[in-house]
Amino acid sequence: MSDFEHIKNQYIEFWKVSGGEKVFKTKGTSMLPLIRESSSIGVEPLAQGEELKVGDIGLFNRSDCFIAHRIIGKVRKGNTLYYTEKGDHGLSVTTITRDQIVGRVVRIYTDKGTIYLRDPFWSIVNSVAGYYWQFLIESFNFVSRLKKQLLGGKTFPVISNAYSRLYSFLAKLPTLIFRHK
Repeated sequence: MSDFEHIKNQYIEFWKVSGGEKVFKTKGTSMLPLIRESSSIGVEPLAQGEELKVGDIGLFNRSDCFIAHRIIGKVRKGNTLYYTEKGDHGLSVTTITRDQIVGRVVRIYTDKGTIYLRDPFWSIVNSVAGYYWQFLIESFNFVSRLKKQLLGGKTFPVISNAYSRLYSFLAKLPTLIFRHK
């Protein structure tokens, strides 16, 4: 572990113990349109034993940066809790452990005002978005496994193209809600 990593981890642990909201400036487009590149996010550390829920936006510690993405699933294997996360704008899904979570995004500060994610409206919208992603990805994974089982390695370009277009269309639906915030 580099000196930077060691200092960063110490800072995170100190902040988690002391509590309170910490504001981070955002960079990147993976959570568009809800979190824009010029926004800031308010993050609160999770209390001891607290877990993120499907739909929550968590801040994760990766080796070279922090990433804020939506939780779309979780599973416990043995003593380890794993979260499935993805950005609203992208199609990539990854799995992280509870140890990688820095905190929960509770506010989004934009040039148009502040979005309070704990408000009932945003709690419902975020939960629906999280479960929507979970359903969409699981459905398409099921169809892919079924196709492979039934057709093996055969490809049908017209069907594959339609399948890709349908997935792209359905993947854009949740972002329509966030455009009207």
